[in-house]
Amino acid sequence: MACEGQARSATELDLISFGLRRQTELVKKQTRSNLRRDVGKGLDIAIASRRGLMAAILVRSTAYSQAWARHARRLVTTKWVFMSTLLVLGSKPEPALPPRDAFDALACANASGHSAARFSLGTPRFTTMSANLTLGHAPANKIALQALCGLRTDVLYLYPRSSPAGGPIRRLSRYMKNYRATPWYVRPKLSSLGYGWNEFRNPGLAYYQMVFQKLCDDDPKILSCMARKRPSTGLLALALGISMGRYSRYILAGFSFQITHAYADNPRIAERNSADSMHADTDIALLTRWSRKFGTIFTTEAIVNQRTGVPLLPPEAGGSALR
Repeated sequence: MACEGQARSATELDLISFGLRRQTELVKKQTRSNLRRDVGKGLDIAIASRRGLMAAILVRSTAYSQAWARHARRLVTTKWVFMSTLLVLGSKPEPALPPRDAFDALACANASGHSAARFSLGTPRFTTMSANLTLGHAPANKIALQALCGLRTDVLYLYPRSSPAGGPIRRLSRYMKNYRATPWYVRPKLSSLGYGWNEFRNPGLAYYQMVFQKLCDDDPKILSCMARKRPSTGLLALALGISMGRYSRYILAGFSFQITHAYADNPRIAERNSADSMHADTDIALLTRWSRKFGTIFTTEAIVNQRTGVPLLPPEAGGSALR
């Protein structure tokens, strides 16, 4: 009887094992069937588009993993697949702008949105803004805030001040002094000026530092420059654009490595008896490195080309000059 019970148990285990294997095979078969269906639909969408051949190649080469199969149909219908050109606009007076067909998206720094509105470049995809603008100490910052009135951006990135050093009392004193540079003050202040955004982001200074370090491959010379003076908001806009991975080319316009502005005279120039930006050395080091590393950065400003080696794109050149 014991032997019969053991035999019966073994038989039952075999049946259960066979059932599990069969169920697994059916699941795998259904998964493959769903995968082929998803890929097929993705190919139908791709072929129906004007860029059908390129999208079809992308889907066929990437969608045969289960994760990519779910993602493929969304990718082939977005512009991210085909990549695009980002125009990064600085605040230089009379910027040398490329034609409208030479770029697909716009990024601004501080109050360069004033120039974007003046030349009808559209709403910036994102804007980097220094927290210093709302401190209220310097006349130049007040002028910049006035230039922002009535403008808007899709995403606003706050470029915060460095954390105060020293003991607890000193840090508290510095925090109270710089309260107007905190997000809790910046957001309502900008809103009161009629400046709008769809999304406000403040990932923190440490995150921005990490982005810069990663893009420059922790080059000691560049890190030394960054330790003396951090990059400008314009370079932050370019760094964020590169790190997003949405764009294949970048055009710099309105950059001069000076503190001149398109919207008004900067009082700091007379105070310092110089128009040179304190960020210049760091910005030049980063741009020189990125230009050689990526080969996808262009500029319409001759001074940027002369000081960094970034290829010069004639302002009158169309999008074909980038290809």
